[in-house]
Amino acid sequence: MNNSNELLITIHTVDNKCYIPVVEDNVNIEYYRKGQPSKITFKVVQDELLDIQEGYRVKVQRGDVGIFFGFVFKRNLDKDNILSIIAYDQLRYLKNEQIYNTVNKKASEIIKQLAEDFQLTVGDIADTEYVIPRFRAGKQTLFDLMQTAIDITTEATKNLYVLYDDYGKLTLKNINDMRVDILIDSETAENFSFTSDIDKDTYNDIVLYFDNKDTNAHEISNIAMDTKTIAKWGLLRKIKSVNPEKPINLDELAKAMLKRYNRVRRTLSIKNAFGDDRVRGGSSIFVKLYIDKQEINMKMLVESVKHTYTNNSHFMDLTLKGGIFE
Repeated sequence: MNNSNELLITIHTVDNKCYIPVVEDNVNIEYYRKGQPSKITFKVVQDELLDIQEGYRVKVQRGDVGIFFGFVFKRNLDKDNILSIIAYDQLRYLKNEQIYNTVNKKASEIIKQLAEDFQLTVGDIADTEYVIPRFRAGKQTLFDLMQTAIDITTEATKNLYVLYDDYGKLTLKNINDMRVDILIDSETAENFSFTSDIDKDTYNDIVLYFDNKDTNAHEISNIAMDTKTIAKWGLLRKIKSVNPEKPINLDELAKAMLKRYNRVRRTLSIKNAFGDDRVRGGSSIFVKLYIDKQEINMKMLVESVKHTYTNNSHFMDLTLKGGIFE
């Protein structure tokens, strides 16, 4: 009899034969806010009865609550008959590629249509409301197509959405509906890692240029710079090619790029916090920590989380965004 507080992993074949394997060591489940499927990794003892193949379904439950539903994509067997399994949720199939063009459709409608085209199981898709006048894309992954539609909607409405798999069903939620009421502080987190840098994606001098077809020369179109951070960090330049014939304000583009890139990049990672099955990429949680001579006391967004289940214990590692951490 399985204790309702224990994690139960079952593996189902294509003809619905069910295995309940003996799991060795840790079970790790990883969730991301966007661009990647969720993943589970675990090890089982392979005996004469156990036969796990690619494509078999992996279900993870705690009592009656479904935590993960995915498909075996990778197996590795060692000399001790320990079989290592990697399974991904349904979002793994969003790596399929498609050419897609449409007009006057909402992001939620685009997601539903693409999901139907690729025979994905759909759950609760939030109505994104904003109608995208024209959506054109060459060959791209479904991940990129869906995320682009979401990004266009966010740009127009300022509403953030998270696309994820909810125990076998493709789901889209407004990020405001994904709050988890837990607090991460010095008592509930073993350690944290705070990083700040100007080494990647930081620029304080933006140069836009175009190719002059008459002179076959590169010509500078617009420049935006911040003399204060140049004096502080040195000159960090980003050059971008533009088409001056397109209906876009190049001066505003240069200023917008400067605003985006002209800053210190800060990241916050939490190690071995007390685990909560509800936390996934896109969840918002509360954090109260003293970091780099200041107190952080705010709601933060989970960019990614790795859950580790071992010996009836559950911990999670988190990468967070929010406030000064962007």
